[in-house]
Amino acid sequence: MGCGSSKTAQVVVTKEAEEGGAGEKVAPPLTEEQIQERVVAIDKPRDFRMKSVPLTVRYAYVSQRGYYPDELNKNNQDAFCIAENVCGEEETILFGVFDGHGSTGDKCSAFVRDTVLETLEHKIREHKGDFETAYKQTFIDINERLHANGEIDDTMSGTTSITCFMSGAEICIANIGDSRAIIGEKRQTKSGERLVAYSLSIDQTPYRADERERVKKVGAEVMSCDQKDNVVPYHENWGINLGEDVDTGGDPPRVWERGQDYPGCAFTRSIGDAIAEDIGVFAEPELLSKELTRDDQFILIASDGIFEFITNQGAADIVSQYEDPLEGARAIVAEAYRLWLQYEVRTDDITIIVLRLHWEPEEVAGALGSSHAPLGRKASMTPEHKFSSRFSTNGSDLVSLGLEFGGGNRPVRRGLSKEKKSMIMSSQAALAEADDDLEDKVAPTPKTAEEIQRISVAVKTNFLFSHLNDAQRQELYLAMKRVEVKPGDVVIRQGDPGDWFYVVDSGVFVVTQRQDEAGKEKEVHIFTYKNEGGVHHCFGELALMYSKPRAATVTADTAGVLWAMARSSFRRVLMKSSAQTLTKVLRSVDILRSLSTAQLQRLQDILTEVQYADGADIISQGDTGKEFYIIVEGAVVCTRKEDLSDESEVPSELMRLKQYQYFGERALLHDAPRAATVTAVGPTKCLSVERNAFEEVLGPLQSIIDEDAKVREKQALVKQLETESVGLTATSLDDFGVLAVVKHGDVGDLAIVAKPAREAGGAPSYYAMRTLVKQRVVELAQMPLIQREHELMGQLSISTHGVAVELVSIPTERAHYAIYKSILVTNLEAVMSEVMSEDVSRFYVAAIAQALGAVHDASIVYRNVNPEYLFLDTGGYVQLLDFRLAKLLDSKTFTTCGAPDYLAPEVVKGEGHGVAADWWALGVLLYEMLVGESPFKGKGEMDMYMNITGHRFKAELRGAAELGRHTLALIDELLHPNPNRRMGAKRGLEDLQAHMFFSDFDWVALASRHTKAPHLAVVGKLFEQVRRKTPTSVGEALPYPEYSARGEDVFRDFGVNRMVRVHTMGLARRP
Repeated sequence: MGCGSSKTAQVVVTKEAEEGGAGEKVAPPLTEEQIQERVVAIDKPRDFRMKSVPLTVRYAYVSQRGYYPDELNKNNQDAFCIAENVCGEEETILFGVFDGHGSTGDKCSAFVRDTVLETLEHKIREHKGDFETAYKQTFIDINERLHANGEIDDTMSGTTSITCFMSGAEICIANIGDSRAIIGEKRQTKSGERLVAYSLSIDQTPYRADERERVKKVGAEVMSCDQKDNVVPYHENWGINLGEDVDTGGDPPRVWERGQDYPGCAFTRSIGDAIAEDIGVFAEPELLSKELTRDDQFILIASDGIFEFITNQGAADIVSQYEDPLEGARAIVAEAYRLWLQYEVRTDDITIIVLRLHWEPEEVAGALGSSHAPLGRKASMTPEHKFSSRFSTNGSDLVSLGLEFGGGNRPVRRGLSKEKKSMIMSSQAALAEADDDLEDKVAPTPKTAEEIQRISVAVKTNFLFSHLNDAQRQELYLAMKRVEVKPGDVVIRQGDPGDWFYVVDSGVFVVTQRQDEAGKEKEVHIFTYKNEGGVHHCFGELALMYSKPRAATVTADTAGVLWAMARSSFRRVLMKSSAQTLTKVLRSVDILRSLSTAQLQRLQDILTEVQYADGADIISQGDTGKEFYIIVEGAVVCTRKEDLSDESEVPSELMRLKQYQYFGERALLHDAPRAATVTAVGPTKCLSVERNAFEEVLGPLQSIIDEDAKVREKQALVKQLETESVGLTATSLDDFGVLAVVKHGDVGDLAIVAKPAREAGGAPSYYAMRTLVKQRVVELAQMPLIQREHELMGQLSISTHGVAVELVSIPTERAHYAIYKSILVTNLEAVMSEVMSEDVSRFYVAAIAQALGAVHDASIVYRNVNPEYLFLDTGGYVQLLDFRLAKLLDSKTFTTCGAPDYLAPEVVKGEGHGVAADWWALGVLLYEMLVGESPFKGKGEMDMYMNITGHRFKAELRGAAELGRHTLALIDELLHPNPNRRMGAKRGLEDLQAHMFFSDFDWVALASRHTKAPHLAVVGKLFEQVRRKTPTSVGEALPYPEYSARGEDVFRDFGVNRMVRVHTMGLARRP
């Protein structure tokens, strides 16, 4: 059955679904057929009837193989078993789920599945009358047999196990690892009867303090991967309140051999994992016994793929809506699959067994009633709670559990993973880079006033149209194309890319969805669009934001008319700005590249409009050039004669130029004769400027070029002297050794490296090294962003506060290696594991604001303010490093990029943005440092965007009530929805420096690095740990793939040291 988009997945609306499923449905990466191939499910539910008690257990199972983009054919590592009549005893049944891990995890889980029944039966006979001992010894024995098996390597592989043994109305759970069993119980509350979920097991992971301390006593280290890599400081604040949902970001605490990089288990008990046994990871299960009552409605036994994003109660809410356990199993697997893809770029294997407990009516049964004590919220398993007189004489070593909501298990993840955020950021940037290059013109389609009125009514309350002004709306209405349809025409098809938005003008349109039901795919009717009572429908609006696969099919039921708008048209209207286009044209003129943004804007002010008739010569070959021209309407042809004195010679055509192309630029430099004749083709409008006017306002262009060259040469000289002072002249990659990797990125890594002293016995020098892997750059289409970053860094002074300074770059066949003066130890995210005080956050906000101020002064918008990309050096000061998303501002820019939860409203809406977007992101960061979560955290990506665009000035924010008055005021002003009124929009850094939040703050001390950083001790300790490590060669520590690009090497000119490149360019521009 196709769990990815089954009927159950679409129809079920539970509390859990409401918490995690708002907004646009995530389009699955697999087709329905591909999902079908990954699923194993029972054909129909099976009944198992108890005779001694009035109970029938109806059960079903579903297992779906995970989706791994880099390993599409990876085996399902989950296994399960169901065995009736254990030891030949009627009314006994065993259920088990085994979740493998490691390279042979599938074989390990299958081994347990295939041996558990025979081993259990043997142990029951061996320990007659002591079922708990038999049950426990079963798994200890299986573990030993797995170690001894010569065909399965379990040194670094193994499996978790969750089993439920049922005898009549009694159950006993044996748990090893982090799979889970829960029970659904009916309870009477003030609001009526409610079904409540309780744990029958507790995950055995380092989240549990008792398990964590147990393995540490044996010699284990407990750290997350980021802690192990020194990306974040060491801490143990993993404790949570029972039932509390915590976003772990997908980096849980793990168990390691002390001082080693293995085994890294995210659990403290398992079967297999021979190496991990030396540090306390063993196969002894925890047991829990319970006598079922009529209030118990079902039991769920599942692998952790279910519970990564779904709470116990959420799982119960889904299953409770289905009497059929197979439908319930399908529904919960489908919801788990959807949530994995919402928060991750992959999915885990997902397996569940659902047991529906059907009790006969009391008047029929008369034997079992509510007189039995239900499972207590604090059920203490004493010897009186023995499992069964046939199998048990004592209840030794049973687990005493505080069974509250969540059951004390590891926290449920509810935030986008780092990989998912990176994917969104990369896809947004790649998609929107083209947006900035869209032409202004949107061809209108004639419409009557009545048609425009109907369109207006249809989009009046639409989220994406509500913020537009009347002129923009009118232009969008005119841009919509008329589409006539006949019955049966498919307007949009489920799964196809979405790039068009539609308004229904007339006709009836049916919305259907391909869904799986009972293993068969069918079209299910969802909705019908029919204009009635003055209401005009529209659909497909998310296509105006970005291209996403359609979630349903829309088909014409009758003849009708639609008004359609392409995403490109919508973006063009929002981006329309002649001033912006002119600035881009002027910046593209080679001889004007030395002009600053302010100078370019002044040049625009003195441009004069000139109109020419068809055939008119604008300039003539041989005349002295005085003016520079830009075409704004029409076109021109450029022709040239070899001999101007030969009147019979027919001029040869050189080229044709069109709108927003230019000619005559050399006239701004000198009085050279024109090299060609330029003639209007049709009515043509140009903007022109004479050299005299240019020089009157801006001065001689040659002087500007020369002065710019001097500045660049000076910067290059300063960098050269800096490089020489730290001993990096004539250096090579072999001179460096890698001590630690600070961050693994999408196209490269950030590491701390050491360079041995020149003289024997001298102290080594330490630097940060940033790498760009050629193959990854090309595969992810990041070259334009990296080239732009390379150019932008040349705009910044080497002494810019808070910006990491590149000293030298070393190109190789596989990668580029940049060496930085600042030693970047960790990122800001690492020290935000706990809520910060206002004093601590004040330091970081000031430091980031100071860096942003310098970047903005260079007419650059950073667009990457988020704690993952803000790094701390050895002094605890913030350094900006990654400028791939930054852009030189000509006017507004329209690229939708950045961390999703830090995007400003104008960025989300596509209205165009400037440096104010950086100040908004700083406001989000300040709030997150103080409160511990994003102010706009939503139930999904789209819900988060709605929260951002729906924010109002001084609106109440979650968790902010305890903050100080001036702190709240600064957050409010940084998060002003109007970018023109936002803190920092008018005077930049000066606005923040004058705010009462910084009334006692010493900005001069900050600039001179005399302010003590709050986490100086933390980063100092991290760096000391790194310094003690033995350096590893760069090639061994950072192995990169060969660069396999064919044809022209796009990196050909990129490897040139920026210091040399800038110096050469400056000299080349001299006359």
